[in-house]
Amino acid sequence: MRVALLVPGKRNERYAANPAYAAALADHVVPHLSTVAPSSKPPVLMGQSLGALAALHAAWTSPGTFSGLFLESGSFFTPELDAQESEFEHWTAVTAFVATVLAAERAAPGGPVVAIGCGSADENLADNRLMAGHLEAIGVEVSWSEVRDGHTWTCWRDLLDPGLSDLLRTVWS
Repeated sequence: MRVALLVPGKRNERYAANPAYAAALADHVVPHLSTVAPSSKPPVLMGQSLGALAALHAAWTSPGTFSGLFLESGSFFTPELDAQESEFEHWTAVTAFVATVLAAERAAPGGPVVAIGCGSADENLADNRLMAGHLEAIGVEVSWSEVRDGHTWTCWRDLLDPGLSDLLRTVWS
């Protein structure tokens, strides 16, 4: 297994359902990684919070690029569940993308297997449950993990096992 960590740069701008960032991942980063670290399977993309949204956005807009997504405490904002986030500078882009996913009636061919996890005390819990349920309903293979914690690094660490291990076994075996 090889791990590539990407420098986040302007995190909010890049991760908030930004088409340029998603295209850069699919068109430049993944092909480059494939040359320096060849693999027989497409990579798994992982993200926490807004990074989980960015991962889902990249996979949604470039089906077949990733074999799996490991999404923790995703910022899958909706107006109904997240009025408190409405002042976020990229609110419109985020909620428009999430609405597009939630309006989908079937999964794209070649879409990744998805593992979603969240803390039971996380403000994003309802969003993550909604997204996991919808993706499963439209035909995406989804697993759900929940631990007793909030929107913290400890929560995300605790979701790694068995969530990430199970995902990797599913997509790489």
